[in-house]
Amino acid sequence: MISCLLLETIRIENGEALNVSYHNQRFNRSRKELFSIDKTIDLSQVITPPDKGVYRCRILYDHDIQTIEYLSYQPKIIQATAIVDSSIGYPYKYADRKQLEAVLAT
Repeated sequence: MISCLLLETIRIENGEALNVSYHNQRFNRSRKELFSIDKTIDLSQVITPPDKGVYRCRILYDHDIQTIEYLSYQPKIIQATAIVDSSIGYPYKYADRKQLEAVLAT
């Protein structure tokens, strides 16, 4: 059995979770492929977003949802972009992003 935490981050605007159907697809596909869980969860039924403002709903999960938190949205300022060569496989959105951060630091 795989022991890892996965991450789903949903943008919330004034109480509305955006693109939930896409998040549901990735969330449920990851649980099925990594943990052999066929039961689907509709994330819109388990989150309770704040009514006003822009937030990131950060969901950490493995077999089950471990934590749900709401963080005030702060856009990142991108100063440069670059194409980098890497052999990292990233078919799932893991909470541990050390490999990605290492590639970006080069």
